[in-house]
Amino acid sequence: MVTLHRALKNRDFKTGNAIYKKMEPLFTFFRFYGVPQAIKTISSWTDLKLGDPRPPLRPLPPGFIPSEAYRVMYTP
Repeated sequence: MVTLHRALKNRDFKTGNAIYKKMEPLFTFFRFYGVPQAIKTISSWTDLKLGDPRPPLRPLPPGFIPSEAYRVMYTP
């Protein structure tokens, strides 16, 4: 994300576009499932446990997200 910002700030649109295309599935994932819910779910797979989202937001279904998030974040 920082590299994307730097490329665009330096008006290197070719690099910025290439980075954006690679990250677009992750942006779509966040847009579809909600940023707070997705980040809190992803954090539960690490040592940083952020807990459930605040109401009225609901946590994402635990059985579905790991494979979907992994596919979106780690597919080249």
